[in-house]
Amino acid sequence: MSERQPFNELRPVPRTLTQRLLGRRPRENAAVEVNNLLARSTGVRAVSREDVERICARHRTSLNGPLAGRFERLYRDYLTYCLEDRHLSGDELADLTHLQNVLRISPETASAIHEYVARAVYSRSVAEVLEDGVIDAGERAFLGRVQQELSLSGRAADRILESKLRQRSR
Repeated sequence: MSERQPFNELRPVPRTLTQRLLGRRPRENAAVEVNNLLARSTGVRAVSREDVERICARHRTSLNGPLAGRFERLYRDYLTYCLEDRHLSGDELADLTHLQNVLRISPETASAIHEYVARAVYSRSVAEVLEDGVIDAGERAFLGRVQQELSLSGRAADRILESKLRQRSR
């Protein structure tokens, strides 16, 4: 059985006739190539900003251009992968900081991505705890640890829990 990887190789978008005639490449392939570089690398920190900028230049795009959302998705997907165990290790934090720098993701955007992913992970944790319909003391402590590990505010955690409880009572 193979271990799940954070990035899987993707197929490039085929060039249109016009692109072939003009010797151009689909811009979308810049994100595909960066993804594939990450998939083939020995780790996130093995990929440099220069590698990524070279790929963008070859496709006549930039990290903060029209494909910025695709690069942010790479960051989000890696964060989601790291949080599968509901914990960020020191190495994972270093990887995320490196990836944020390499992909030129602003601190504000990274923070918004972290909040989005933390809410999703916490929501899944609450759903798991509520499978039997009751939250016992051990499960409440577990949710507290997950909330703390994800740096999720108490208010956000309470809203998620209340929402899940309302969904169950319907």
